[in-house]
Amino acid sequence: MVPRVAHYRNQPGWNALWQHRTGWHADVTLTGSRHGSYTDAQPLLPQLARQGVLSTEQLRRDVGDIRPGRAELATPSYVASFFDCRLRGQDDHLLDGPSARFPEVAYER
Repeated sequence: MVPRVAHYRNQPGWNALWQHRTGWHADVTLTGSRHGSYTDAQPLLPQLARQGVLSTEQLRRDVGDIRPGRAELATPSYVASFFDCRLRGQDDHLLDGPSARFPEVAYER
């Protein structure tokens, strides 16, 4: 599988936003994901597709082709890591760079 380039990078203003950020920031992308991968759609839509309610193509458009279990593990791990570090001062170093725990996550700072 060839990783897809994130669509948001093609949006006007993305480079300006990235270049002018003054605080901590990172581009953490779940390879093979789509917008719905980061929502409750990730565990729900594959079930609908298995029941024939949703086509395989629609499922790919909504949540991508990442394995649901990996998305469901990676997303809360990165969100929790961010808030733990920034709000609690407890750094687990997940956001320091690429992680062997989550090889499907593309990381750029």
